[in-house]
Amino acid sequence: WYYSPACEDDPDRCIPVLMGGIGWLGLETCRVVKYTNMPMAVTFLDWPDSRVKSGDVNALFFWWRPDWSYNSVGTVRRLLFPKHNRQEWANGVHRTDFPDFALKKYMWHGVPEISEAAALMFRNFRISWNLVNEFMDALYARSGDGDPDLKSTVACEWVRANEGVWRTWIQVDRTRCLVGQGLVEGQGGEQQCEWCPVATESVAHPTVAGSRLCRP
Repeated sequence: WYYSPACEDDPDRCIPVLMGGIGWLGLETCRVVKYTNMPMAVTFLDWPDSRVKSGDVNALFFWWRPDWSYNSVGTVRRLLFPKHNRQEWANGVHRTDFPDFALKKYMWHGVPEISEAAALMFRNFRISWNLVNEFMDALYARSGDGDPDLKSTVACEWVRANEGVWRTWIQVDRTRCLVGQGLVEGQGGEQQCEWCPVATESVAHPTVAGSRLCRP
């Protein structure tokens, strides 16, 4: 346990804080508790803590979203501090919240040249927080089903039931040609991309943005 200076002389006055591990914002928690002089005692136990799940302990505990490990607890409220101040933290002033974390998407720049549909899927993929929470609730409710790959099962069920949603993510513009292709007119008069014949090169189209032409 780490006891805050506010209650280290009388540990029974300390509010217990059950963290998931030192690497899971554990040290940062201790710094904020110490600097703000809150009467708290911080410990690092196995996660998730069975006592929290069963409601046998009255304590603050570490959790994040999306996750379903503590759904059995019911509605919870987050303890919030003022928004993180990077400069203050750099100077050892830990009176604000932890650093923000942002989930970002990264894609190798060559993916569009290999598969435009895959690139479109990655760019356009969007999941709302409401849907994420529905997934978490489903995983919690069905966690005792004995499915060894429950996450994949839930994901596949959503894909099969929502083709109208994810199809919009991969609608390929047939006039946007890959390197090695050129824009031609099909039999029905529609424009489409085809691979360039031997002894020709694929160059940027002069008038159609994102497209290419085959040139001798």
